Amino acid sequence: MSTFHNDEAMVSQIVQSALSSQEFVTVKLYNECGDSSITGLIIKFDREQSCFKLSHEDGIDTIYFHDILSIGFATGE
Repeated sequence: MSTFHNDEAMVSQIVQSALSSQEFVTVKLYNECGDSSITGLIIKFDREQSCFKLSHEDGIDTIYFHDILSIGFATGE
């Protein structure tokens, strides 16, 4: 079951949980040209910068909390 949140405290909690359990997450990101979604594994979490590194099929991206519209555990992907 996917659980989506856009509250910073909840995002942080999901990121920490996904990192420790190595579960896939789906992140919906704001983009001026159209929102996008990425599914992958969180490989690093930086609390001070409010960001994390997400490894996915196209490489590794740094995701900043302020760009996140929603995040949740991926199911069946």
